[in-house]
Amino acid sequence: MYGSQDGNSKVIAQRICESLGRSGWGTTLEAFQGFRKLGLGEAGKWPGGPVVMVTSSTGDGEPPDNAASFWRFLRTKKKDDFNLQAVQFALLGLGDSNYDTFMGFPNNLHQKLLELGAKEFFRFGRADDATGLEDVVEPWINDLWTALDSSFRSPSPSPTPSEGQSDPKKPKKFKIKPQGDKPPETPSVVQFLDALPQEDLTPSPSSPPYSKDNPYLAPILSSKLLTSPSATKQVLQLSLSYHEQLGLSPGDAIGVLPPNPLPLVNALISRLGVPETRPFLLVPHKVTTQHIKTPCTITTALTCYCNITALPSRLLLRTLAEYAEDKQEKEELLLLCDNSVVGKKMYAELMEKRVPSLLELLNRWTSVKIPLGHLLEVLPPQSARYYSISDFPLKKREEIKIALTIVNNNLVDLHGDTKEFKGVCSNWLFGLTKMDSNSKEEQRVLLNGMKMGQPNQLSVPIFPREQKFFRYPEDVQRPVIMVAAGTGVSPFVGFIEFRRYLVSQGKGLGKCSLYYGCRHPERDFLYPELNDYAEEKAVDLHVCYSQLNPSTVKEYVQHLLYKNGEEVLNDMIHHNAILFVCGESSGMIKGVREQLILALQNYKEMSVQQAEETLKQWTNNKQYMLDIWT
Repeated sequence: MYGSQDGNSKVIAQRICESLGRSGWGTTLEAFQGFRKLGLGEAGKWPGGPVVMVTSSTGDGEPPDNAASFWRFLRTKKKDDFNLQAVQFALLGLGDSNYDTFMGFPNNLHQKLLELGAKEFFRFGRADDATGLEDVVEPWINDLWTALDSSFRSPSPSPTPSEGQSDPKKPKKFKIKPQGDKPPETPSVVQFLDALPQEDLTPSPSSPPYSKDNPYLAPILSSKLLTSPSATKQVLQLSLSYHEQLGLSPGDAIGVLPPNPLPLVNALISRLGVPETRPFLLVPHKVTTQHIKTPCTITTALTCYCNITALPSRLLLRTLAEYAEDKQEKEELLLLCDNSVVGKKMYAELMEKRVPSLLELLNRWTSVKIPLGHLLEVLPPQSARYYSISDFPLKKREEIKIALTIVNNNLVDLHGDTKEFKGVCSNWLFGLTKMDSNSKEEQRVLLNGMKMGQPNQLSVPIFPREQKFFRYPEDVQRPVIMVAAGTGVSPFVGFIEFRRYLVSQGKGLGKCSLYYGCRHPERDFLYPELNDYAEEKAVDLHVCYSQLNPSTVKEYVQHLLYKNGEEVLNDMIHHNAILFVCGESSGMIKGVREQLILALQNYKEMSVQQAEETLKQWTNNKQYMLDIWT
C-alpha cells in the first residue's frame, strides 16, 4: 500500500511489489484510498498476509491526497470496536526535515496502527529528503526481504497443534510456492512493431475532473518577463486559460507536465543504438513500467514518460554496472552505489557537484550496453513541476497566472568540463513563448504521447494541486503575516488580490503584512503593483534588497522579519495571526526559522528550547505554514 503526492512513494512501492513477485510472493499493489478492497474497511475482515506500507507526508504533515480517505476512516477508530490484531505491517515513511512537520503522517499512521493492535514485523523506516532518501530507503528495502522470509516464508506446510487449529501463541506462517530463494531478475524485453494500431493514433481529449493522469490542456494566453535583462535570474510570467473545473483558490498551485528536450532525447537514442521512430511493446509490461503507455515509439517514451534528467539513483547505477563490459568501469559504478563509507562519500560528491543526466552517465562509462527494456524499468517516471497561482481577479476568473524562474546554471560535467544546465520545464515553457521550433516539436510529441490531440495554439497540460492549509484563512479578520523571497511571493500576490476582492464585496479585513526580499529594486522586483496595493492599504509592505549596495552587508528577508520581531510576535501570540512562509528550503526557509527563534529569545526572553517548542506549537496549530520549494 502507498500514499503518494508527487510519485516517490508510488515508485518505491512498485519496486518492492515487483521484487516480491519475482521472489514468489503473491502481491497486490494499492493506494491507501483502496483500503476497502483489501479488507481493511471492516474489523476482523483482513484476509491475512503481511502489509508493506510506503507513504510520504505533505508539507502540512497531512496525508497525501490518495491516503486522505483512509486516514479519515482510521483516525477515529478505537481498539475496542476496530481491532487490527490480525494485521502485521512494515512502514516506510518519506519526508523532509526542512519542515517542522517532518514525518507528520507516517508518524501518526504508525502510532494509530499500533493503538489498534496491529503488529509491526519490521522496523519503521524514516527517510529524509533533506539528506537523501536513498540513505534510508536502500538499506530498508534490503533488510525487508530478510524480515519477510524469517517471519512469513514457509517452504513446507507448518504442523499445527491439532487438526484444523493453529497455536495462537505462535506467529502465523503463510505458505507460498517458492520460485527459488533469490531468483535472478528477468527484465522486460522490447518487442518492436511494424506500426502503431489505429486506436493508438486517435486522440482522446480530457474532460473533468482534472488530475495528473487526466490533465487539462491550457492554451497560453500571454507571457512576459518580470525581470530586467540585467537580472541575475530571469523570471517568466505565463497567463493560461482557466477552466472552472480546476477549482483553484488563492494559495493553490498547478502541476505542469513537461517533455524532455528533444536534442537530449535524440542523443540518448543514438547512444543506445535503438530505432527512434519504430513503435514497441514491453513484454511483460510490469508494475514498474505502468507509466510507459505502450505501444509507442522510443522517442515518445523518452520524451514524455521517463525522467532522463533526474539525479541517478543507486538502483540505476547498480543496473548500469550489471551491463558494464569493462571491469574497471563495473567496479567504479558498483562503488558509487555501495553503502560503504567510501561509496556514500563518492555518491554524495557526484550529486553535490554535478547534475549527471542518464546520457552523461552512459558517455562517461562507455562500456555499458544496457538493454532498452531493462533501462525503461529502472528509469523513474517524468516529474511534474508545480507553480503557485499568482493572481485573483476582481471579476469572474478567465485565466491563471504563474511565475517561474528560468533555470540556467553552469555546472561541471563528469569529464570536468563546465557546461550550461537548463531546467527542463522552465526552458520548455520559455521556448514556447518565443515560438522556438524545438519547443513546439516537443509539445507535439508530448501531446501525441498523452493522446490529447494537437490544438491550434500553444498549450500546456496542467492539473490542480490543492493546498489544504496554505491558503487565506476563512476568518478574514484574522491577522496574516507573509514572508517570501524571489518567486516565493507569487501565492501572496494572489492572497492580496483576494483581499482586494473581499473589500469590493464590502468585507471587513484583519491586518495583513508582507515581508519580501529580492536582489535589486530595478532588476527583479517582480510585482510593482505591490506598491499600489500598499497605498490602497491592502497590505503593509516591507521590502529588502540583498544586492542594492555591494559594499554593505547583505540583508535578507529573514533579517527584515527579525527587525520587526516585536510586532510580528505580538500578532502571533496575542492576536492569533497566521505566519505564511514561501521560499527555498536550503536558505530562506531555514533562515526564517533561525531568526524567529532568535526573536523569541530576545523579544520574549525565551530559552532556545522554549522558542523551538513555541514554533512546534504554531506548526501543530496551523499557525506557522510553510510552502517549500527546492
